[in-house]
Amino acid sequence: MKKFYSLIISAFLFLSSFNLSLADSIDSNTKALVDEDENFVLIINDKNTNENDISSYNLLNHVVFEEKRSGDYTEVIVRNRSSYKLTNASIKLNIDRYNENGRWIGVRTNTYSGVNISPGTSKSLGKKYDPLKYGFERIRGTISVVASGKNYQRSATRERINNPYRWKNIRTLADHTKRHSKDFGLSYNEMEYSKRANQLWGKRTSKGYQYKVDSRGETIRVYHPATNSFGSYDLYGRTKTYYKPSRGKAYFDSQPGILHKN
Repeated sequence: MKKFYSLIISAFLFLSSFNLSLADSIDSNTKALVDEDENFVLIINDKNTNENDISSYNLLNHVVFEEKRSGDYTEVIVRNRSSYKLTNASIKLNIDRYNENGRWIGVRTNTYSGVNISPGTSKSLGKKYDPLKYGFERIRGTISVVASGKNYQRSATRERINNPYRWKNIRTLADHTKRHSKDFGLSYNEMEYSKRANQLWGKRTSKGYQYKVDSRGETIRVYHPATNSFGSYDLYGRTKTYYKPSRGKAYFDSQPGILHKN
């Protein structure tokens, strides 16, 4: 008799590098949550399982796909925790970005697959170049597992937030990048643009930089005269906007707040 594996909890996707939030659920028998590490998982409850009958044995409860990032590459590993040999296991990820018009547009599709994965084993499905360029993405994933000649599938949607440089409202980053990244000689890249903004904040107390704190202490405006770089931040240094004002220093001088020079 095949070894019976626990049917209480199993994961569809485990992503260790990103902050994620649930976009939708799968069906009435599926619960979705964000765990303590803010990683997307699915918990599936299957009450009617016969370990000798693959049609009632919920195979997808026992197949785990893990997405891991290293630099500009993503690797997907499949773990077969079921009692059956997987003749094929694949996952297709459609990635959309949230653009400056507040709409989702497709940017790339990654597909990973592997064959002949024995029970209790793991297998890398390969690495793909997957640069972090956008701040707010939606991932639509479909897994397909073939065992005993039958194909089992499930789909899920989630959101991924790439915000290492502390942009205050991630939904506005695309719009600001489109309007202002060219001020700094940048092609469209939300990560590089927000990084530059974060660097200006970090240098606010350096020689040659100026900043103003408004009367409530809620907004801090930073200006670098030598490069005509202006940024507005909240009390915690999260960027609200970043650009080169057309009026230069006169624009900064007209901003409210107590002036600090270095």
